[in-house]
Amino acid sequence: MKKKLICGLIFVGGFIGAADAFDYQYSDKLKFNLSGYGMVGGMDVLNYDRQTDFIYDWQIAGRAEYDINSDWKVGAIIGGKELNKGTNNYFSDVSGFVQAPWFRAEVGLTSSIAKKLWLGVPDVGALRINQESMVYKNLLPDGMSTMTTTAPVTASTAVRGILVSPPKNFQVGVSFAPGEVNEYRSGSEKNTFDYVADLGIKYRHNYGATKYVWSAGVTYINNPIEVASDDYSLNVTADSRTEYNAGVNVQWKSYVLGFSGKIVYDLNPIGLNTDGLVLGAGLSYDILNWSFSGSYFYTDTSLFDGSIQDPILNTALVSIRYKYDKYWDLWMSVGDVFGAGMMYDNAAFVSGGLRFRF
Repeated sequence: MKKKLICGLIFVGGFIGAADAFDYQYSDKLKFNLSGYGMVGGMDVLNYDRQTDFIYDWQIAGRAEYDINSDWKVGAIIGGKELNKGTNNYFSDVSGFVQAPWFRAEVGLTSSIAKKLWLGVPDVGALRINQESMVYKNLLPDGMSTMTTTAPVTASTAVRGILVSPPKNFQVGVSFAPGEVNEYRSGSEKNTFDYVADLGIKYRHNYGATKYVWSAGVTYINNPIEVASDDYSLNVTADSRTEYNAGVNVQWKSYVLGFSGKIVYDLNPIGLNTDGLVLGAGLSYDILNWSFSGSYFYTDTSLFDGSIQDPILNTALVSIRYKYDKYWDLWMSVGDVFGAGMMYDNAAFVSGGLRFRF
């Protein structure tokens, strides 16, 4: 779904930032940082008669903060990513914020609360398998509809809020987004919705031998007209769309085990029903500079009415990463996408490349 202006009110117990951002302290109160990544590589589909695909990806964000006092600060974020290239949205994030230890307010273009608190499954590769998957971008036949476990890609004209329970490990948020008509799709009068409402919750347990985090969220889209709430799903026109997502990651020593899932339900859809279910599981292991992971996703599109033929898709892959230093790493992924809707029933692939993160 096209992104638009967002206004927000957020109460939070903690925030996550880039670990190795480039920081610049202009004064005691004003500071800047820059974070992001770039990746280049290749993907070879083993049973498709075509040349190896050159793949690349990037994301960058700049942030400025000004400390009003020891508790309160204001700031701004501007960012872009490769996925926005060729769309009407040149930036993935253009927002300002006010923040305190228990409070954060945002205004501008940014992600929904449901997506900010969402959890994916472990993966050490660079194919973004949890959201906006590069695997699907390169392998899905034209016109095929599927989903990832991420919360909806609906960052819209919105008023957003997060309310925190007394324990500081909790984050609980709500948001509301009035809709907007987008006359940008050729052959369609409009792509719009009346409003979007989000609810999200996350809990972190960061002490002891076993650490874990879980999250859950729900998004309600009222009166979507030719709207796609996932990067790889067909547009839907319905009375409403409701999406429920949940995830959990558990860390024990160098192992991380994760599960993630999403259920999408459309009320009185017109035409093909692109709702359904997606479930994911993953396991990763780190040793010295090496990391390994295995991930699997099961997707059943049009689960509730069967209007789409061959709706089930399975995606499995294993990945390995060698971390040269805190900025550079080499990665490789081997996997398969299989289901009756694929061009050759399955698409085994091998992919690898170089990634720079800061």
